[in-house]
Amino acid sequence: MHEEGVRSCRACGEELPALAAFCPSCGAAAAPGEQPPTLGGKLLGRVLPSLSKAAAARPAEASGEAGPGKPAKMSGRKAEQEARKAAGDGASVTTGDLVGFSLMYEDGLAETAPGVFSRTVSFRDLSYEHERKEIKDEIYDRWSAVHASFAPGWCYQVNLLNMPMLTRREERYLPEVGANADYAVALNDILAERQRKGRVEFDRRNLLSFSVAAADSSQADRMLRTQFEALAPLFSRLGSTAEVLTGVERARIEHVLLNGPEAPFFLDYRSLVRSRTRAREYVAPAWAAYDPGDKLMRNHLVLPSRVVKVFQIKDFGSDLSDNAVRSIRSLPIPMNISLLFRPQPKREIVERVRTNINVAQAAINSYAQSVAKSGGDPTRLPPALEEKEDEARDLLDHIRNDDQNISWFQGFVAVFAESRERLAVYEQMLVDEASVWSLDLVPMPLQQEQALASSMPLARPILDKRYRSLSTAEGAAMVPFASQNIHDEPSRSLLLGTDTVSGEDILVDPDELKSPHAWVFGKTGSGKGMEMNTLLSYSLLQHPRTERDLETGEWRNPDPRCPQWHVFDFHGEYIQLARDFGAAVGTFGPGREDAINPLGISDATGGLTQQVVRENIDFFLALCESVIGEELPLQARSVIDACLIETYAPYVGTPSRPTLVEFHDALTAAAAKGNRYAEGLADAWRIFVHGSMDSFARETNFKASPQLNVYNMAEVGTQMQTLAMLSALQFVRTCTFRNHRTGKPTYLVLEEVQILFDNAAAIRILESYFAELRKFGLHIICVTQLPERVLRHSRATNMFQNSSLFVFLPMSERDASTIAQMFRLSATQADLIGESADAGTGLVVADGVKVAMSNRIPKDNILYEVWNTDPYKLAQADRG
Repeated sequence: MHEEGVRSCRACGEELPALAAFCPSCGAAAAPGEQPPTLGGKLLGRVLPSLSKAAAARPAEASGEAGPGKPAKMSGRKAEQEARKAAGDGASVTTGDLVGFSLMYEDGLAETAPGVFSRTVSFRDLSYEHERKEIKDEIYDRWSAVHASFAPGWCYQVNLLNMPMLTRREERYLPEVGANADYAVALNDILAERQRKGRVEFDRRNLLSFSVAAADSSQADRMLRTQFEALAPLFSRLGSTAEVLTGVERARIEHVLLNGPEAPFFLDYRSLVRSRTRAREYVAPAWAAYDPGDKLMRNHLVLPSRVVKVFQIKDFGSDLSDNAVRSIRSLPIPMNISLLFRPQPKREIVERVRTNINVAQAAINSYAQSVAKSGGDPTRLPPALEEKEDEARDLLDHIRNDDQNISWFQGFVAVFAESRERLAVYEQMLVDEASVWSLDLVPMPLQQEQALASSMPLARPILDKRYRSLSTAEGAAMVPFASQNIHDEPSRSLLLGTDTVSGEDILVDPDELKSPHAWVFGKTGSGKGMEMNTLLSYSLLQHPRTERDLETGEWRNPDPRCPQWHVFDFHGEYIQLARDFGAAVGTFGPGREDAINPLGISDATGGLTQQVVRENIDFFLALCESVIGEELPLQARSVIDACLIETYAPYVGTPSRPTLVEFHDALTAAAAKGNRYAEGLADAWRIFVHGSMDSFARETNFKASPQLNVYNMAEVGTQMQTLAMLSALQFVRTCTFRNHRTGKPTYLVLEEVQILFDNAAAIRILESYFAELRKFGLHIICVTQLPERVLRHSRATNMFQNSSLFVFLPMSERDASTIAQMFRLSATQADLIGESADAGTGLVVADGVKVAMSNRIPKDNILYEVWNTDPYKLAQADRG
């Protein structure tokens, strides 16, 4: 935890800065042979420093002697030359300390001033911006509790950082290899273009720093840890997390802010003692200066790779909006928003307010007496006098009745730019946005160095005369939360689109959710087909087919655990994709050869017992109700049960399974004995067994592919739809059990899921799949263009509770209103999924986190035609 030993002045005993040649307190010379004086890499007096490690560790050939990770030496003359070269011949080099801390221990404890220590925690963003009012109120109340946890004597600071990155992040998530490498390239190109348009050039960080005075570092460590222990559950209640930053992490953040992301960062605590350096020397820039034309007012700073200007948040207008700070932070500007608070003793504040009231009353009395003597009306007071007393009394009531604390507040916005011209653009954007929310942002001439140091995430106030008072409620109104990103590990995730707020790709790992099941709602033309094709293609391309089967010549993925997808396709929307990815495609319907046997049941081990038959009775009832068209009476259910036992008896313990033909034979035999319920069932089943609709009365001949399987049901007709879906569901169930035994996940896309909601027994089957098969690795994605038929069903709520991922695309206003009520959407969020919303836009909800999304595919990309589910295009393809 310790840095190197601290030197003291031989004359006065004060601590000497690292490598100082003389004492900054008394001016006495240090021991002979010491290095030139530095103060955090800044000019001390008129002697320029050696270059800091962070900014000066260039390749060895640049300095002639400094190797990687070692500080290069720069003479005072050289540093001054560099400063004047960058800032101009008439530049004025600064003398201030921009780093803001003297010691930074390895575990993250910093000494910011003699006897004052601080820590910093990083906290995760929350979905706030588009939430409905009651949810925002809950977040506000819990954020207020964070503010209220700091007692007088503490100082705490919220920093909202848009930290500039070295380059814009353009991740190519998909391996561009194998049989579909051209598609991987095309999809990577789409994602790269989205990233270029988004705000991914910033590393957005939310920090909370807090400091306290202590006798030594050990006492400070105990106090700061106790405070963090109080904060952790408060962030947990918010739905966020707070993590304590280490010394390297804190130093790296300051290093990027002061030096830019391109400057190398070499801090290593193991080498500090050996090198006789301190952490601050790895943070400080080599120099800082003012422009020749700005030497008088000093409105901005010039650093080695950036220009910086700091503004003070001086006033909030008549009403502090919770949108103000978040809207400024959302600007595409590299910045550091600093909100610093110093809680004050309530008793002292109350006494001050009372004094202000007495002063106001005295002024009113004096004015009234003066007016009365001159013959005027003493009851008519100037508005300023009346308001002064009224405001003081309101504040006193607020403190007493609402249990409010008062803090001295200091707010800064530091803006970073690569050039003076770009800084001017950023400044105009910042001032324009602030004016919308009545924020008074004022420049800080002659105090840029102190303001920049004050804005660093250290909870160290430097400008003591730049405060204003805020209550706990007013401070909490500057809610830092905006939009919680959903960006899981790309190789394990589903791609859903782009976050329209942050510009991030929305990547969701289903296995990280509370439940792996998902729903996609959207009307015809809402972009539902593009959404599903994007999701499906991304997963397939994450597991490329790179090996060729020597016997068949087909490409395949060599990983036996790559996901297996099953897609129920009622409109031929996935046929082109299936062909391109070498999928198994089964086409079912009258006259078609492909068949699935719905009686091919088994348990998780692949075996068949009478107990398995009994456990599947709901499935068989659903099959019968799908052909009868109505719910079965108890007597008919008894007949079905008896006939199934008879049908399965010869097959128990064998690998073979009966078909619907044998089940129909058992019903016919029961009918011959005079059972009218058996007779009715046999008559209903006849066309599906011996007639033109016998696709599901034969042995299964559909051979599943290990990666993608499409069940083309475009020709089954309305009479067979439920039977077809139930038969395919049973087949997928068997595949799920088999995959689970080898560790292979199974995904099922249920297009037109509303069909099952018209059959009570079928919906019970689906509900059981949701609840029971998730433990066997089944991920169900239900898709519908008729949400109302799903939403109005009594069992929908149970299945929604067993699902964690929802994608809402534009739909009818009635459906959007129902969704908004069920999922507690705000008016803004509801507008995203309303009938007038653009196709390809909508809302993603993952474990309660709500993110506005967009998934538009450029028409000039080769995937557009593959994914396009326009009915006219599909009809043309069929004719072709």
